[in-house]
Amino acid sequence: MRFLVFLLLLTALLFSEELSLENLLKEYKSSEELYHNTKKESAGHVTVFSRSDLDKMQAYTLNDVLKTLRFFTLQTRRNGMTTLVRSGESQMSSSPVKVYINSHELNSATLGNVLVQYGKMGLYFIDHIEVYQSGNSVTFGNEPGTMLIKLYTKEPSRENSTSTQASVDSLGSITLQGVDAKKFDDYSYLANVDLRKNNHKDYTTANSKLSRDGARGQFYFKFSKDSDYDIEVGATQEKYDIFSGLGMATIDGYTYTQDIYAHLTKYFENNLKIMLTTSHENFEIYDKDSIAIPIPTVPFQTQLNTEVSTEVYSAIIEKKFIDGNNELSLGAQFKHQKFKINEYKTDGIDRAVAWGPKDLDIYMIYAENLYNINKNHLISLSAKMDYYENEFSKSSTEHILRAGYIALLDDEWKFKLFAMDSYIYPTFIQTTYSPNYNVNPDLESSDILLLTAEMIYSKDNTTFGFGVGRNETDNAIVFNMSQNKYVNDTEKNSFELIFANIEHNFDIDNKIKIEYFRQYREAYYSPRFGASLQLFNTVGKFNFYNELIYRSEYTSIDGIDMSEGYDYSLGAIYKLNKQTELKLKAENILDKASKTPINGIDISATDRRVLLTMEYTF
Repeated sequence: MRFLVFLLLLTALLFSEELSLENLLKEYKSSEELYHNTKKESAGHVTVFSRSDLDKMQAYTLNDVLKTLRFFTLQTRRNGMTTLVRSGESQMSSSPVKVYINSHELNSATLGNVLVQYGKMGLYFIDHIEVYQSGNSVTFGNEPGTMLIKLYTKEPSRENSTSTQASVDSLGSITLQGVDAKKFDDYSYLANVDLRKNNHKDYTTANSKLSRDGARGQFYFKFSKDSDYDIEVGATQEKYDIFSGLGMATIDGYTYTQDIYAHLTKYFENNLKIMLTTSHENFEIYDKDSIAIPIPTVPFQTQLNTEVSTEVYSAIIEKKFIDGNNELSLGAQFKHQKFKINEYKTDGIDRAVAWGPKDLDIYMIYAENLYNINKNHLISLSAKMDYYENEFSKSSTEHILRAGYIALLDDEWKFKLFAMDSYIYPTFIQTTYSPNYNVNPDLESSDILLLTAEMIYSKDNTTFGFGVGRNETDNAIVFNMSQNKYVNDTEKNSFELIFANIEHNFDIDNKIKIEYFRQYREAYYSPRFGASLQLFNTVGKFNFYNELIYRSEYTSIDGIDMSEGYDYSLGAIYKLNKQTELKLKAENILDKASKTPINGIDISATDRRVLLTMEYTF
């Protein structure tokens, strides 16, 4: 492994070259990247994946980006889905992550975990990605999360073309993608279609074949008028084998998900805007087991059929006031969530169960003030008040208080400090409905106190960052295995964290990124520390990408010792001409990516495979 790291570093040095006129033109293009207009330094500790980064990484799905994020590990779930798990925590922990496409939050009301449904989301229509960790701005709206991921779509005026991309891999997967974008007068549109057949490595345990193969379809359309409105419509549909299922010896089964949404943003004069959203989500499970499925209401059942759905309606109004060095943002939001249990059968019989509250109304108001003491010092103060009320007439008032300070100490040093008092509200799957554990309608929100600091040093073509933080949680929402349900922990939970990263640009086309993180807490049920190494290189018409992701050993919540993981991937792109590119990517080459124990076998979220892709632009 040390030899591999040495080889990657040597490769970066060999590929570096002196600046040329072509490189200067590329530098100008880089300076015009869209993320320069959207990145919000005051919103938290931000990591940016630029258009160029995503292209060279061959990041075809959101999971390709998620697996590189510090403090998180990509893991496979029992039903074949994937999820992100925060360092030290288990898959049953409450660590909500929020995902936005532009200003629209992707719906996650049913499962309370949007990454389960959107991890395989195609990124062909995405320009760049911003990831905000350790407490983020209240102006992003909606309920708070532990991490926020902003996906920004491609700009039609820059694309003004039709592009298609087709991929096949060594496991038999097939992907077809297309993007059409045009700008005409004050109007523009962007359309994306993504169809894929996903094949994965099969496993066998307890005489059962475990498969998570499936198919996924995705559609996105945006129509805009400059400085007037944006209309966005999206839909996804996915069906795949249930893998290990909810029992111990699955025979057959599948998981089916569907999400449809529409989002309108209307812009007015004087920095006023209104956003309206409606979405419908459907989730279905069929599971058949040769032994038994652990269903709390009716034990020793061998078949489960269940279908649930969620409707979400949201309205936001936001106004900015800018006066000299001061910027004040005020906003209000109303959100209604309606949960429906359309079917719940075991062994073919309808079961009457006393479920929890199915309707939830949320009223939110927030304010954020950014004050520039001078051009080198910024103070951020924000507050948010959220009122929750469900159909059981249970209500609660939650709040977020946040303060930040950003200082440019000189031409080379930058300092960021954030303190936040926030909360995590229980989800439907914890309070209202679950197919395999008891629900708890009496759950209360948990309170979080977070303090983080980061020092950034930049000189010439090198940037170095180092950060520390502490998180304290009262009334934490945890899964109690003896009661088989989520409860509020009576003890305070806390952990500390550190991270360090370095990025060096040899020139505009060749750079290296190295990152390390570690978390300190009493018990660890997933990797406590990790590191990553990324190399971006260009030689003539070839682009090369090397990625090595390390995650430490850990002991699972079931007491199983898991080995450390090394996920090494390599990609190459050859530009035939201005219209055509050929791409080759090998993932998890060593077949040693971090694994998760499921029913006696160890599963990595990333399969060992080779992908061949061709892209053509009309």
